[in-house]
Amino acid sequence: MAIGFKQGSSIEHAAFVVSIVYASILFATAAVQHYLFGTQVWDIGLFEQFSWLIGEGKIAAISSLRQVAPLEDHFSLLLLPLGAIYKVFPSTFTFIGLQSIALGALPAIAASLAVKRQIDARLIWALICAIVLCPYSFLVNRGTSIQMSSRFHS
Repeated sequence: MAIGFKQGSSIEHAAFVVSIVYASILFATAAVQHYLFGTQVWDIGLFEQFSWLIGEGKIAAISSLRQVAPLEDHFSLLLLPLGAIYKVFPSTFTFIGLQSIALGALPAIAASLAVKRQIDARLIWALICAIVLCPYSFLVNRGTSIQMSSRFHS
């Protein structure tokens, strides 16, 4: 059963609100965990140093943490825009916020694509609920999955 234009638009608006709330919750939990010294400081420190080097225009400079240039670490082109953002907002919470926004946007993106394909409204809401209630997003955003896998291998 196809959805109408008005119903599809209201679903997209509601999914956008859900995404804002979801991103806010993701950011709040990850920021509190970081504030309480519960994050993986090696990963965040590495990204912070790479972003600082790129933001300062030292893209070919060698990192003191890994002894490689920023783009030599898996040729991560994502670091280029991160470096520009980090130059304006130099804080670890910048990375936490950007990751929370990226994960929080998933319900709105999924709803928008589903509305364009004229998927039934009940299925769209089921998809939004599945995305929001999936615990893996919280684990990824808080760095817990890395901690769990490193404990598993030790």
